[in-house]
Order: sequence, then C-alpha cells, then structure tokens
Amino acid sequence: MASYALETVLHARGLFVGRTVSQLGARIGEQFIYEFQRYQREDKLKIVMMELGMMFDLLYTKAHVLRSRIAVIFRHVVQILILVAFVLFQPSKHGAHNTVNIAISYTLFIGAILVEVFSIISKAAILQRRKMKLMSCSMGQLNFINFSFTAKSQPPVITKLISVCSLEKQYRKCFVKHIDASKGRIISSIFEFFSRQLVSLNIDRRLTHMLCLPFEHVIQRLHLCTDLHIRRHLGNAPTLDVIRLREECEQLSNYMMYLLAVYPSMLPVSAAAEDLEPEFLKWLRNRGEASKLDILGEVAAEWPDSPFEPEPEENEPFDLVQSLENVKEIWLRLLVYAAGKCHRELHARQLSKGGELITFVWLLMVHHGLGDVATEICLLPPNIVAERGLRAAESSWMLHGTEPLYAFTQQH
Repeated sequence: MASYALETVLHARGLFVGRTVSQLGARIGEQFIYEFQRYQREDKLKIVMMELGMMFDLLYTKAHVLRSRIAVIFRHVVQILILVAFVLFQPSKHGAHNTVNIAISYTLFIGAILVEVFSIISKAAILQRRKMKLMSCSMGQLNFINFSFTAKSQPPVITKLISVCSLEKQYRKCFVKHIDASKGRIISSIFEFFSRQLVSLNIDRRLTHMLCLPFEHVIQRLHLCTDLHIRRHLGNAPTLDVIRLREECEQLSNYMMYLLAVYPSMLPVSAAAEDLEPEFLKWLRNRGEASKLDILGEVAAEWPDSPFEPEPEENEPFDLVQSLENVKEIWLRLLVYAAGKCHRELHARQLSKGGELITFVWLLMVHHGLGDVATEICLLPPNIVAERGLRAAESSWMLHGTEPLYAFTQQH
C-alpha cells in the first residue's frame, strides 16, 4: 500500500496544478483507477490518507528534495565525513596545537553530530504528528437554525461591533464543532456510495425545482428541510437504524452548511452564508419567541414544498428509514458534486490546515475516474435546467473527451 501511495502521489501533483487524469497518460490513469480497485475498503482508506499526508509533505515541506536520490546521497556522505573527520582528529595527532583550538574543534565536531541527530529525531517526530493529524478526516459542523437563534438574541451593539470589525467569519467559527469523520459511519457511507455504479438518481418535481436554484440556496434550503424533517418524524422511541441515519443526515447537512459559512470558496457558489444571513435574521426577529420547530415549519411553508416530506396524495404508509436513506443519498451526491467542482489549488491550500472531508472525497473521486479532472459530474441534465428557464453552466467535458454524468434526473 505504501509503495502504491508513494508512486501515485508523485503523479497527483500534476492534478493539483490543473492537469487531468487523461493528460497524465493512459498508464498513470490505469494505475490511479484500476489498480486502486484491487484493494479492500480498509486498505483504500489507508491509501487515500497516506496520499494526503505525502501530498502535504510534498507541498509544504522539503520532502520532495530530501527524498530525491541525489539529496539522500549527499546527506549520507556529509554524515559519514563528519564521523570520519572526528575519528581522525585524535589527541595523539594534535602535536603542538593550542589547547583552546583543540577544545573548539571538539566542540564543533560534537555540535555537528548533535545537530544531525536532533534533526533526524525532530523530523521523525514532526512527520509522525502530521501523519496523525492528517489521518483524521476533519468534518466541521454548523447548524444554521441554532446559529441564527443565538445571533438573533445578541444585543444590537454586539452585532454592529462584529460587522464594523469584519469579524463575521470568526464569530461564525465560535459555533462550529469538529468531528473525526473516519471514526463514524460517514466514511463507510462514502465508500458504499462509490462502490455502487454512479447513475442518476430519479427525483420528484419538488427537489428538481430546488436544485435549479443557485447552489448556496440549495444548501441552505435543504439544510433547513433536513432539520425540519428530522424534528417532525424522529418520534419518542426511534429505532437504532433511525438514530444512525439521523446522525449521518445531520452530519452531512451540517458539514455542507459549515463549508458554505467558513470555506465558501471550496463550493461552486456565487454567494456565501454571510450573504444569506441578514435577510433570514430579519425575518426571524419578526417571529418573536416562536420555537425552532415552528420557525422551520414557517420557512418550509414559504417554499413550494419540502422535498423530503411525503406527497399529500400518496396512500402508502410513511417509511422513516427509507426517507432518511433518501436524505442521506441526496447529501452524499451534493458533497461529491461539490468536491469535483472545487478548484484543485484550494484542495492543496486546505491541506496546510489539516485537510477537509471534501478533499478526501475529491481524491477518492480521482481513484474512481470522477470529477472535473476525469469525468465531470453535473447536478442536472441541461434539458431539465432549460425547462426551468435557467441557463446551464457551460460544461468542460469536451476537453476531457468524456460525456458528463448527472447526479440527479427528473422522474417521468
């Protein structure tokens, strides 16, 4: 695994600077995609984590220099010469040399040896700490309705001060908590998602209408709809399956909201959460002391329909487990779509801060031949977008030589 990761990460540097998998060559593309599929799920996780750790070293340390053959040779030669010179500098050969000069020479020898020893120890310790840090897959969590309720109760002078000092982003971060996605079921769900053949998910008119909105509005509205759906249907005695699915849905929803609030540049959006907050907070303050569930209900009532709620004309009994599975599937597809659209230099830049789940997903997509570096993924087919009177974003699939895949398509 380590040798495979080391070899692929050297080629992955080209992806971070704008090249596509096809531009790297057929052999490298086959190595990235087909050889990766031979490994088991646990090994795949380790490979991607190792690649991210090695990529951090290549981008932000001198690892690419120190790992070169000539650098290793020079370093070993220098260490050997220091030891040889120290051995040859024997007291019997000092002759009439000044005692002070001899003492200074020994001090320099010992200092050089200690510097080399401490350099090796410190580099090993630093790399170990970095490896531990990067092995964890950070997943920020921000619940928009909880944040809005707290911001609503802030004294106006505090709100004004935050705005004047341009501290909105720092203030928003106070409501963020981080979890390790690799220790929960999210990573397993992501691997399960990629293990299936990626085909378009048939959706109803309500979700189609919402997905035609700008992506920042898609995230905000589906985030609030997820909250509403869970609060309405969780029940007093949920089963273990419901608890597990609720947790996954909340984590994915809160993570996408976190990206929109803290790292909007990593998403295909034209506006950030801070652009959506003022209007929502103004609307919220006009609702007095209404509960969160009432507020969520009012929010949903102002939109055409919540896409997660059962259709009124449906006669079949409501299946909460299946409903939450659908919610999770939608959020996974939005995450995969966003990961593929994120500019590659932003993935590289984020590695300096420890990495994000969206970068992990992006690299996993590369190993499956997906994303803008391989086979582009679009949200909806252009004919559906055109039917809504909107202009679809121009696709770059012709540059890659493959037709794009679509995350969603409308039911007929």
